[in-house]
Amino acid sequence: MVPGIDKLLQHVDYFIGSSPFPEEVTGEKDPFRALQALRSEYGMTLAAMTLGHDGVLGLTRDGFLYDPAYEVECVDTTCAGDVFRGAFAYAILEAMPLPRALSFACAAAALNCNRDGCARRSRDGREG
Repeated sequence: MVPGIDKLLQHVDYFIGSSPFPEEVTGEKDPFRALQALRSEYGMTLAAMTLGHDGVLGLTRDGFLYDPAYEVECVDTTCAGDVFRGAFAYAILEAMPLPRALSFACAAAALNCNRDGCARRSRDGREG
């Protein structure tokens, strides 16, 4: 944990952390309670955690959302979280409903995983 993270979290509307983060911030081991505590404490529109190959779990004012990960032949998970968050940001900017935005982000992350390491690919697609 970074000192002062609470000052940052109070300005976040859409929070998506990795699975350990909500517990680390709230002290709640149960993921549902941890997300409830985060959303309650900071008033976020969405408090969510990525679950790797299990998808994503989120909480809005309307309740919990869950989207399973898409099944793909996984070659490399490098950048999957970055792709997930980028796709989610795009979905929000396109005004997708939150359930669809999370599903879209899961799909993008899955597509990332069926190729070899995005960190090793150059912009023109050649190995670098």
